[in-house]
Amino acid sequence: MKTKLCIDNITYYCNMFSKRICLISIAVLFLAACQQQETVVMKEDGSIELVVEHVAGDNYTYDTGDESISYMNYPFNVGYVRGYKSETVKCILVSKEVSARSRILAKPIGLFSTIEKDTRNSYIIAIPSDSTSHSIEMENFSDLVTKYSSVKNIIEFWLLNRCGFGCVKSEGWGNESAAKFVLEKLKET
Repeated sequence: MKTKLCIDNITYYCNMFSKRICLISIAVLFLAACQQQETVVMKEDGSIELVVEHVAGDNYTYDTGDESISYMNYPFNVGYVRGYKSETVKCILVSKEVSARSRILAKPIGLFSTIEKDTRNSYIIAIPSDSTSHSIEMENFSDLVTKYSSVKNIIEFWLLNRCGFGCVKSEGWGNESAAKFVLEKLKET
């Protein structure tokens, strides 16, 4: 009788031990599966995946702390690099009409940097990788500066004046290499 009780206890503890090991293994596998896989900022072909937050025409609201001011609409699509949402790095997508929350494969062609409230902000200028989604025939920074300087001026004017006169200071423009540099820095944060 004591032997049977001893065997039953051993079996019970072995089963409990196995269940614990099994549960721990399942928990570890579950956590590993739930871990966010590292998102690639820039693909091998130089493109990035953008998530559109605001589409051209959306109402822009600026919070001054005391009140919210809304007097300008977005003249372009604004978003972020998928997997790397940042308050200081935004993407401006020059394209045909898109909808909010769209994921767009895009090619970075330039960079515009500003200082606002002692914070440096970088705006990656991008065009869709799919040429059928282009609103204008712009392929690179050189096209933006020469053929489409009015688009460049609209981007700069809006970013510098969206919260009132003098609230944002320009840090200047950069080409594709400058945009790629900011994207690599984004990956490190």
